[in-house]
Amino acid sequence: MTVSTHTYRAFLVGAPDVELQIDTDQDGEITLDAGRAPHILGALALKPQSMSILDALDPRASRRVRVECRMLSSTGVPTLRSFDLGLRRRGVTQADARASVALASDEALLDDYRPLLDRGLFELQHSLRALVNEVLDAAIPGVSLAPGLIDPPVRAVINSTNLVRNPRAQYNLTDWASWSPLLRETIGGPLDAPSYVAVRAPGGAGMLISYDSAGVRVQAGKRYRLSAYLGADGGQIIGIDALVKDKDGTVLLDVAELPVAKDSTAWQRLHVEFTAPADAVSAELRAFTTGPVASGSYFSVTGWRLSEVTVDPTDTGYFDGGTPSTLEYAYSWTGGAGVSTSVRADLIGRADDLLLWRAGVSALEFIHPILQVFGLRLVCDEHRVWTLRDESYRAPGALSIRYGVNMIEGEDTLDRQGGWFDAAVVRHTWRDENNVEQERTDAFALNTPYTRCVLFERTTPYPGPGFAEYAVRRAQGRGRDVSAVRVPDWTERAEQAVTVMLDGAPIQVGVVQQVKFLLGRDEVTISTRTTDTPAGAIDLLPGTIDALTGTINDL
Repeated sequence: MTVSTHTYRAFLVGAPDVELQIDTDQDGEITLDAGRAPHILGALALKPQSMSILDALDPRASRRVRVECRMLSSTGVPTLRSFDLGLRRRGVTQADARASVALASDEALLDDYRPLLDRGLFELQHSLRALVNEVLDAAIPGVSLAPGLIDPPVRAVINSTNLVRNPRAQYNLTDWASWSPLLRETIGGPLDAPSYVAVRAPGGAGMLISYDSAGVRVQAGKRYRLSAYLGADGGQIIGIDALVKDKDGTVLLDVAELPVAKDSTAWQRLHVEFTAPADAVSAELRAFTTGPVASGSYFSVTGWRLSEVTVDPTDTGYFDGGTPSTLEYAYSWTGGAGVSTSVRADLIGRADDLLLWRAGVSALEFIHPILQVFGLRLVCDEHRVWTLRDESYRAPGALSIRYGVNMIEGEDTLDRQGGWFDAAVVRHTWRDENNVEQERTDAFALNTPYTRCVLFERTTPYPGPGFAEYAVRRAQGRGRDVSAVRVPDWTERAEQAVTVMLDGAPIQVGVVQQVKFLLGRDEVTISTRTTDTPAGAIDLLPGTIDALTGTINDL
């Protein structure tokens, strides 16, 4: 085996840094684990320190410790690896002022932070990265993800009904009215509402288009959100409102959005909210411009939507029964097309309030269930770099460990209970925004019939299906646990590719699950989840298959 020497130093980070004296006679350790948050945990024993240093080692003050591990090989080539970790605990013996410290990577800070008030993050549902960055910045101001390509949307998926029967004049102008002659157009509307209603200004006065003077049906006491697309020349002042009426047609409430200047785009979507007062039974919907308007100018409206308010304040988009269904929603008319209300039905059962960050819920508790649906983990490394990692992620470098060559000792364990299963059930229970207890179940089996099923119980809003499959597929490389001890070269990382050769066992190829550096012994214990690989298998070839010469038949 290669002979090397190892030295360790620790510093209390500050201005300037203060060196701490490590007691290397004690078994200090640093552990990196692919299945845990925090990703890195550390523990150090310190020699007697001055009172000023002991006072400064205060985890309540969010202090940090940098551990530097230096190796000098027999060839004289130095290797330095440092770990920038947060101070989580400090203990001091009264007899000799010896201190011990517990350290962790910054996922621990996400578990420290909990908002004092509910926070809706619905405006970030277009981007998982934007959502994660908002959570990181709230917990650790100024922190964000390193650049990356993984960025699926995290859409709120909520049942809703559009109460407007003919919301875009799909076939006729029934229920539409104006002071000026109406035109029904079928080309040039928004993509989701291609047909629309238009009027030409006579000049001078403003314009108004109304929908259903008899009224769209509403219920007293309920809160509604009204939205529509408006088209007009740039600079015109436009708005929408609702005349909420009782059974006799008396106007009880005139709900108007504050008129706004038309922007330069062809269509502009406006919305307004209101609560139907007592005795309310209907609402007449109106779109308007305020004068003066140049003679011959056009004013257009389409895509009316009147729905009960959902927990998502950004839920102002248009739909009707003809909207194409997706993996998340099914759209349908309750009656005839263009003459009945429309329903948007959630197909995946995702909690309505998934993106509502509740007061008292830690940043880690909030974001982890969402990430797991996409098969992702949020990891902070020893340099405080944050990344999203999926199952295909591999840390830089690769390890090759062989008994009698660079292994001090090793253990090979086969265990059916050792994290292996081929089916999973995930049960979510939580209280929704109305304090009603909800329960959803996500299940997945890799094979039929399956042979071992496990249960995960979560007290978090249901984020939709995905985690059960993620957990099952991640478990397939488990069941054979290989643990190897060697002298570290300080390139060892969790999630590295690894090849292990043990006496009496097939060659093991897999991924490092855990790396534990034992500083007092100059050793590292590498734990892997591996699969049996026959000698000569393509997985054992160096490089990638694309780098090979000839054809696969030549191998």
